[in-house]
Amino acid sequence: MEDQMRIRKSVLAIAAGAMLAAAGGAYATPLDRPDSFEGRNFRSGEAMERRGEALIRQGEQLERRGDWRRGEALERQGRWLKERGERMERSGRSFQRWER
Repeated sequence: MEDQMRIRKSVLAIAAGAMLAAAGGAYATPLDRPDSFEGRNFRSGEAMERRGEALIRQGEQLERRGDWRRGEALERQGRWLKERGERMERSGRSFQRWER
């Protein structure tokens, strides 16, 4: 009977220690920095701008081949993506200047 109590106490002590260690680890982890979102915004803007430029080039190629409608649609979508990417980049850049 006494051996069973020791085992239960040791299991309880190990479980409590594990919970405290996990809580301490969670408490010690750094939070996301506020600029991480803006940094991602900046990088996403660059990627959007590149995709937009690629769509514009593809649309121009289609127009040269004679597929005017698809070419115009791709160019329009590419311009929209490029403009949106530039806006996202600008907002990320302005936040980086403000942070310094």
